[in-house]
Amino acid sequence: MARRAIAHIDLLGVRKLWKEGGAVRVRDRLREFSDLVIEQLAHLPSDLRRDGEYTVILQGDSASIICQDVSQAIGISSHLFVQAFYATDRVSRPFWLRGSVSDWHNQYLPTNSDPVTANGIHVGTQYTFEDDFLRDCTGEIRIPWNAVDCRERLCSASS
Repeated sequence: MARRAIAHIDLLGVRKLWKEGGAVRVRDRLREFSDLVIEQLAHLPSDLRRDGEYTVILQGDSASIICQDVSQAIGISSHLFVQAFYATDRVSRPFWLRGSVSDWHNQYLPTNSDPVTANGIHVGTQYTFEDDFLRDCTGEIRIPWNAVDCRERLCSASS
């Protein structure tokens, strides 16, 4: 069945952890978050599982779940939010999450995007930043903090 909705859940507080405890605390927190998502997706109520018809993309401090419809996206998101609340006694600090649910059409965006393909099949689009949006007050181009930056920081801190 086609996927028509997407849920996105973001873990808050990661930047603060960089300042407080560096790469080790961030790595541990991201592991707690990914463990929660993976564990809870394995225990979804059967009406949300629908024979596994959803795709999960875990990237650092966020999870995107591409679902069959908005009802499934809301159900899975609600399940993850509730379980994050109940996981408070098993993690280093309570999870603060935010999220959204939207229609998913898997189509090209009109501007500032590049197609994403897998095995020659169009699977989505990736937003491309324009240089003007990335310039700071000195005119230097600054790349926003992102998962690549996070991965580089984690790797350099562990070596």
